Formats: sequence, structure tokens, C-alpha cells
Amino acid sequence: MGTSNIELACGTDIGLLRSRNEDNVAIWPEHSLAILADGIGGNNAGQLASKVAVDATYENWINTVASMAGTGSGFSGSASGDLLMVAVSIANHQIHDLVKTEADLDGMGSTIIACHFGDDAVHVVHLGDSRLYQLRDGILTQLTVDHTFAQRSYELGEIKESEINTYPGGNFLLKSLGADLAIEPDVLEIESQQGDLYLLCSDGLSDMLEPDAIATTLTENSANLEAAVQTLIDQANANGGRDNIAIALARYQST
Repeated sequence: MGTSNIELACGTDIGLLRSRNEDNVAIWPEHSLAILADGIGGNNAGQLASKVAVDATYENWINTVASMAGTGSGFSGSASGDLLMVAVSIANHQIHDLVKTEADLDGMGSTIIACHFGDDAVHVVHLGDSRLYQLRDGILTQLTVDHTFAQRSYELGEIKESEINTYPGGNFLLKSLGADLAIEPDVLEIESQQGDLYLLCSDGLSDMLEPDAIATTLTENSANLEAAVQTLIDQANANGGRDNIAIALARYQST
């Protein structure tokens, strides 16, 4: 189920201004899987939401994989996107049910980006404004589209691209886990190549660093993913550290 030529690393940091860390990220190298979530809701709700988002998605994904293996149908990389979609949907139900049962959790939710790195393709399920980037041949490309009010306004031609980051109320999420029972995440399949480096991150990184700076750091530290994670966290904090920071990196090794 894992991909032998994939290297993974991750890390998270509270940042400089927040009193708690509502980001959550985890990797499972044996399954070539990475999941990152950024919780919302205040108090302890954001922390709980992001933890449930990551843990429940993984548990439901791995249980489905095990069930398929038990029936003899086996697991193929081409099915991982569908499996992730099911797992994220179940996690959404769990968060939604928690909100209904406890008044203190009203407004709780989370972004999520879940990636399975197969031999030939990356399968992705995405909700919110956490992002996936690809570094290929020195070029950094954002693969996900933020589900925010500012991004929607830009797509409708109401604001310019340069105004996205400063648009009043622009970071309001149009899609997240926990808000509704029915979700419509983006599901992506990206053809992978040897040497590809993929970055999952919360907005605590992408709001603090320009893409060129991220690309430079990833290029300079591509041989040491743990060092790349820590360097990016340090740079985000050096630029203000206004939010929690969560990062996962996955590299397809060159042969």
C-alpha cells in the first residue's frame, strides 16, 4: 500500500501570536499518506476539529483499505482518491455530530487536505484554504484553489488577483468540514514524476511567505525534508508568525 520511493516529513508550530495551535498534520510513510487540517471555531473547538479531521480521515481510510483487502479485491492506487473522498465524508459527519451534541462547539469546523502518493499519481481531497503545491524542475505550482470569499470574488471578476490577500472578509471559508452534512470537496489526480516535491500547508505558511521564497527554500533543502520543514516554519515566524503553521512534504526520489 505504501510507495517505496516516497519520502515524507511534517511539522507544526503555534506561531508567535496565537495562544493555542489549531493546526494538525500527520504522515504515514508506510501508506504514503499525508493529512493536514486547520481548525476553526475558537476556544478549544478548533483544536478538536482539526484533530478529528486528521484522525478520523486516516482511520476511515485505512479501515476501508483493510476491508477491501479482506474481500480479496485488493487495493489499487487508482482507487485511493475515491477512498479518501469516502474517508473525508465520514470525518465530516463525525465533526458535524459533535457540533450538534455540544453547544460549546457551535461554529466548529476545519479545513482539510489529504494526499495519497501513489507510484504514478497523487490523489488529493481538499476543502478550505489549506494548500497543496508542487515543486517540479525548480518551478513551484499551486495545485489547489482556496475555498474562500476572496477567491470566489476574484473568479467572478469582482476584485483583482493582487487584492485577494487584503480583501475585507476575504478569508471567510465557503467550504469546510463540519458546516454541513453534505460536502463538495475538490478531488484531484496529479500525474507524478521522479524528483517531484509536494508541499501541504496551512495558511499560516502561505500567508507569511511569497511563493518564490517557498520555492527557494524547498530547492535548497530538497535533500533533507526535515530541515526544509523547520526552515519554512522559522521563515514564517520571522515574517510575523501571525497564525499557526502546519507543513507536510512528500518527495518522489530520483533514481
